[in-house]
Amino acid sequence: MLFETTFNAETFYKKFTPILKEISVPKNLVPFAECLSEYHELDLEISVEPKVFVEPQDGGDQKKAIVLLSGGIDSAWCLLWALEQGLTPQPLFVDGLNASQNSRERKAVQVLCDKLGLPLITYKHPTHLKKLHKDPSNIFKVPESFVKLQYALMSIKDDIRKEGIAGVIVTCPTNQPEYIDPTAPKKENGEPLTWFQDSEESMETFLPFLSDYIGWDFKGYYPVIMKEQKIKALMDKGLFEDTCSCVCNPMFFSGHRKRSKPKYSNMCGVCWKCKENLAFISKLNLEDDQENVVEDQEEAQMKPWQKGYELDYLKSVERQFNAYNDLCISPFLQMKKNKVADHLHDGTLILKDGFRCILKRSKTRTSIKVYSNRDHHLAYKDVGEFSMDKLVIDDVNEFKKYCEQIEQNIWVISFDSIEEDLISCGFVKIGYKYTSFGDDLAVFLLQKQTDFFGTDSNRLCFNDPLERATCVKLDSNFEVESIADKLNTYEFKKHYSNYNSGGWSAISLRGFSDDPSFIIKPEEMNDKWTEQNSEIDFYLRDTEAYEYFSEVREIINTVAPNQKIERVRIMKLAEGAEIKKHTDLVDPDCGVGVGETARFHVPIKTKDAVFEVWGQNGKESFTLEKGSLWYLDTRKPHRVINPTSDRYHLVFDVFVDQEIREHIQRCINVL
Repeated sequence: MLFETTFNAETFYKKFTPILKEISVPKNLVPFAECLSEYHELDLEISVEPKVFVEPQDGGDQKKAIVLLSGGIDSAWCLLWALEQGLTPQPLFVDGLNASQNSRERKAVQVLCDKLGLPLITYKHPTHLKKLHKDPSNIFKVPESFVKLQYALMSIKDDIRKEGIAGVIVTCPTNQPEYIDPTAPKKENGEPLTWFQDSEESMETFLPFLSDYIGWDFKGYYPVIMKEQKIKALMDKGLFEDTCSCVCNPMFFSGHRKRSKPKYSNMCGVCWKCKENLAFISKLNLEDDQENVVEDQEEAQMKPWQKGYELDYLKSVERQFNAYNDLCISPFLQMKKNKVADHLHDGTLILKDGFRCILKRSKTRTSIKVYSNRDHHLAYKDVGEFSMDKLVIDDVNEFKKYCEQIEQNIWVISFDSIEEDLISCGFVKIGYKYTSFGDDLAVFLLQKQTDFFGTDSNRLCFNDPLERATCVKLDSNFEVESIADKLNTYEFKKHYSNYNSGGWSAISLRGFSDDPSFIIKPEEMNDKWTEQNSEIDFYLRDTEAYEYFSEVREIINTVAPNQKIERVRIMKLAEGAEIKKHTDLVDPDCGVGVGETARFHVPIKTKDAVFEVWGQNGKESFTLEKGSLWYLDTRKPHRVINPTSDRYHLVFDVFVDQEIREHIQRCINVL
């Protein structure tokens, strides 16, 4: 797929400006969109479009690094830092991106580049995009787009290719200024909003997409230094007064200078930005002794993600969540030191003697999704209701007292390990949500308003028996001895997953290659594999093994006589092997909705293997008898334990239509 005809900088800008509750993005932009959503607590409903990429090519030089140059202190200092590091900085100015100060920024940028002898790339921001962030449909009111930096990088793709650029430099202040923008949006706790686009998190989730978009790998540089030291470096080079940070209206600039008489020619001395910079400058003492210099250097080593908190303290808080972290399968679910810093900074981390958690209050009506990457909703949190995440309870009485002080409904999303404590405090279990890694998180509600249960049908959503089903025995049994007799004819291919203990293998009767050993579904594979196999045409077809196992076709024709069939495999789990707890959510097609693929199992050889699945009623265990027919919802966390003999299953995926849905539904009703 070539981006020239499907996706460009303007398309990207419009995806994220304005920000809408429901957003559809290319597959390789999903991590960026998810990070943006989490960073600003937007709870975006993200759907996936085809991946955007070009054929990988040589030519990228990571020592050539783009600096989005606004003329301000941070971006100007980046040029100096790059030169000191032996890099080749490439200044980029987007003309019209900051409309209010555009003419002054344009002048400052040109002067800085001229003095440093650096060529400048200028891109004209289209007029029709300038006011998109003010669109009334924007769910988050901000004075500018959230994605300016990323948009700027995409806008100069031709220059990047021509010059062979493969790096980008981003820096943020590490200290909190005394003065802040009085018009800037604020968080609920009154703290100023920090900008996602300038964060290391935003760039690290965006650069893989940019690499696909350009054709070679991009590297991000994130130099850290105190703001006053940036100013000093610019002063030492005679460049500070060439920068443009003042936000005063140009019409009043001269008048303010006459009254305030600031020392530096680029300052009005009155606006919040000038006051901020003057406060930083006041920290500079050019006659500091060496001891103070060393202290400054040590302070400068603090990483931006620490948000000003000492590393030892962040680690000590992380250890307080060990009981929670130990239960997580997904590494992204754990409460690590970087998340501790984030939540300390935004005031959402609650640390009490008897318990600790993240506490947030809903600003909008927000859904609790059953699956992390699907639009199946368990329930809705209403405006003003509280949610507790990553909850650890040491003293249930202290926790209960705290909850009694809160007047609104309280939601808790955590593991079942604290269920008894929550029930004793009056919480009711609503159901479960699942991560793609296989975590099953219980959802609890402490009702403070009497109108929640049974009165608002839109708040409790996951009621379809077909969607809630986990493992359903269907009304068919098959003779499978003749299939069992043929199992040694083909060599079984080791399964490609990382969630088995070894001993799991398969052969393909129908798949995305004519080779019986090709058991892969390409859409489940990672980007690296996709790139390496981009020239291969994968499509559904029968393998030679399908003809050999002719009995299988008869079974499938009995189950799905009128339906299209996706993959058909015979899968082996060796004696003593285990398939670890996981989900199949990496398969975008699995499910029981019309057009999705439902998975069916017919055991061919089995003894005492146990299939465990975590549904909305908690963990269930099943023994699947030889020759029986089962529907399995593999979107839900599941695992298989096989203690004493090799297990063989016929596994086939059927494209769901109404007939298939009714068949499974009938069998559920029998239960």
